[in-house]
Amino acid sequence: MNGGGSASRSVVVIGGGLAGLAAAIAAADDGWRVTVVETRPRLGGLTHSFSRDIAGSAAEIDNGQHVFLRCCTAYRAFLHRLGVADRTV
Repeated sequence: MNGGGSASRSVVVIGGGLAGLAAAIAAADDGWRVTVVETRPRLGGLTHSFSRDIAGSAAEIDNGQHVFLRCCTAYRAFLHRLGVADRTV
């Protein structure tokens, strides 16, 4: 597969974790029509949020701290590329 920006080219990315999503964005930026295939009902792989009842109150729990704490060095750039870096704490 090579670059060039032709919208007639397509690629399938298997897996909607961070690596798959990063690959999909890179391919789309290069002009590929991208389909992401993920078996789970959500994207993000090991990085996701979920709700739990804690002491009678709903709490939003983030999973994937290992990614955000610089174990994956390109994560902040990935968030900036998606335009959501300002929504993280």
